[in-house]
Amino acid sequence: QTCALPIFNHSEDVEEKSQVSNRTSYDLSKEFDSILKPGIIWSQQRLGVPRAVAEFSAAMDSNSTTVVRTEYAKYLWHLLPYHCISTEGQYPAGLPAPMNGGLQAESFNAERGTGQGDPQSPPKYVFFDDIIATGMRILDDEAEPTYVGAEDNDVYKHEDIGFADDKESASHSAKHIQDKAELFSAFNIVFGLQFSEAKIRRVLQNFLPNPHV
Repeated sequence: QTCALPIFNHSEDVEEKSQVSNRTSYDLSKEFDSILKPGIIWSQQRLGVPRAVAEFSAAMDSNSTTVVRTEYAKYLWHLLPYHCISTEGQYPAGLPAPMNGGLQAESFNAERGTGQGDPQSPPKYVFFDDIIATGMRILDDEAEPTYVGAEDNDVYKHEDIGFADDKESASHSAKHIQDKAELFSAFNIVFGLQFSEAKIRRVLQNFLPNPHV
């Protein structure tokens, strides 16, 4: 709901003032799983994190065992933590022997990306995502910002909205939206990410008195 309110306010403002709004949304395919380790390090350094700390943060997932958290995996974990995981690594000392037969959850070693569901992964993703968010803000500062009417004849600047790997932009200018799309594309190329082509959307809201103009 927090992300939706600015979108609703902008749409209503455009309609009330008989204006045009160009909107687009972007979605990255498996962004959490695709971030490269150098990107995690550099994104933290640019925000002031010491390099040694950034490297330690990026290396926390290296050579680790990852298990997809299915209901079956959680059931096995409840029966026998750690030893229910099929891994080539070392099991913690002092625990019971691994389960016999096939009662083990398969695991894999993630070579890139950042985890999900653990405390240290969300900040690493936010640090990385701030790169493109900052680029979008710079484009807004260089162009004519999109303002939305508020109470007491006041206005506020409508900014891009980001929710995890989903992003939404809006502007009265079609060129400005195109510039943002090209910046987003360049960001993906540099960091080896991939658009989710099926989820890219472009919407035109035309409330001009003559909609054909």
